[in-house]
Amino acid sequence: MATVQVSPTAELIQKFATRLARVGVVGMGYVGLPLALLFTEAEYPVTGFDIDGGKVAALMGGGYYIASTATAEVSTAIGRGFSATGDFSAVAEMDAVVICMPTPLNDATTSTQMPRRRGGVAALNDRKKAVRGAHVLVLGVAYKKDVDDLRESPALTIIELLHKMGAEVRYNDPYFPFVGRGRKYGLQMKLAPLDDLAQYDCVLIVTDHSSYDYVALVEQSQLVVDTRNATAQIVSSNIVRC
Repeated sequence: MATVQVSPTAELIQKFATRLARVGVVGMGYVGLPLALLFTEAEYPVTGFDIDGGKVAALMGGGYYIASTATAEVSTAIGRGFSATGDFSAVAEMDAVVICMPTPLNDATTSTQMPRRRGGVAALNDRKKAVRGAHVLVLGVAYKKDVDDLRESPALTIIELLHKMGAEVRYNDPYFPFVGRGRKYGLQMKLAPLDDLAQYDCVLIVTDHSSYDYVALVEQSQLVVDTRNATAQIVSSNIVRC
């Protein structure tokens, strides 16, 4: 009897049809983790990959680090066979791999942050205040609005640039009590509270989270440099938009 040859494509299709296909999701951020949980909910064996050991440990402990993801969802997924690892050699064992990584910042992307920095510098200069030694609060350090993901965040680049110019920089972001060391930065900064905004020479809005009370922020600050048009509906002489 002749042996029927099954093509690799047909075999993979059959694996997906029978929920036996092993799915790998690279990048356990605000896109990758929800996607991995959806595949698990659909009863596929899923492995999440990330270089961040803290994220891997949190997931395997049944925890979470993304505001839109509940602990119960992660625990349920683990019960269904979901696992997370930092061992990328296991990618070779997957039948399909989905890569969910942020668009990397290159020199051109980084240069788009220069107008924001210059806006803050110009605003301080207009008030006869040098950047060196100025106290600056960066408001919002997340990658984008209402997301708890730091990867490739422009705020981190801005903070580093201001540091190099001699400014005393602090930050506030409701999603991050601490900003440590990443692939391209090593800030080691703790979240600054919003209870004494008058101490800052400049409050620089970089990420416009919805949870901020922008009216109160403007009223309490000496100078607000708004790079996100978060204060569009507020009229005040201490706002500079750039």
